[in-house]
Amino acid sequence: MNRLFLTLISLIAVSNAVYAQTNNTSIENWECALNLHQGDTGTLSLIRLNNNVDGVIKINRNNSVLESEVNGSWVGNSIDLKRLLGSNSNESMIGTVVTLGTAKVNIGGRFSDGFQGVWSANCDLIAGGASNNPSLTTNPVTEVQPSTSSRISPNTPNQEDRITFSAVATHPEGVESIDIFLGNQNIHSCEGSSCNFTYGPLSPGNYTWRVDATSTNGVKSSESVNEFVISENVVSNSCTISGTATGFAATQSSFYLVNLYGPNNDNLFREAVSFTDSQYEFTDLPSGRYLLSVDTRVDESVLASPSSITINCQRQSNLTQDFSFR
Repeated sequence: MNRLFLTLISLIAVSNAVYAQTNNTSIENWECALNLHQGDTGTLSLIRLNNNVDGVIKINRNNSVLESEVNGSWVGNSIDLKRLLGSNSNESMIGTVVTLGTAKVNIGGRFSDGFQGVWSANCDLIAGGASNNPSLTTNPVTEVQPSTSSRISPNTPNQEDRITFSAVATHPEGVESIDIFLGNQNIHSCEGSSCNFTYGPLSPGNYTWRVDATSTNGVKSSESVNEFVISENVVSNSCTISGTATGFAATQSSFYLVNLYGPNNDNLFREAVSFTDSQYEFTDLPSGRYLLSVDTRVDESVLASPSSITINCQRQSNLTQDFSFR
């Protein structure tokens, strides 16, 4: 736990009344039940001073607790955090805050490189005043819409790809169902708070899709429409990139993602895969230059070497790129 976090806790106990009365400043202490939707759960403790937040995440795994610091901003119904994974490493955690009253909120959002991960938190205000905070106006629970988070994979599909639509929804009364729409057509429905459905491949063109969630008390979400494009003239089976996790810490590679950028654009995120039995693979890639970057989803002290590398992938080639963990 960092010094700033301890200092802010002391401020709550000693100076909260002074801030509220003399400076019209709001200091709040939030405790949250955290779910990373990958089998990892824990707690998120936040100290909010006006629009700035500092805190600590604790993840329970294998009879141990993994702890990391977070800091960032909480402005209105938007929260933007940086999770510190090491001296030179951090990951973004963004989310939407749903207010359930003056002392309770629900947060749902995404994290990790390319925002591939989903997180949610149920938070209680355990210290501090909310009278100066316009984002904490009281609303009846029955009027709160489900909070949804959705994505497709790959996020830049081509005419050979089957597309996986994924969605997670949260609501204080629970989520009854999720419906996935492609255009105006309902292509799949799921019971409960999560939904995954693979569809396609689709013909080249522009497509719209959305996710509708319904809470157990009948409140529906109104998520905005998403768009994606199926590109033309993509050569299937043009290139494969695969590799193995090596080194004395290779058994921990399952906690890492290999992120793929390209082709011919190091800023264009294509997809990410995990190590399975120390192996990873990307298939059906168009020819071009790709950037591979290894990133952890959890707090791990081991390093991957190389952490990133550029590869030229040619038609009908099978390339090998191993990563050493130590």
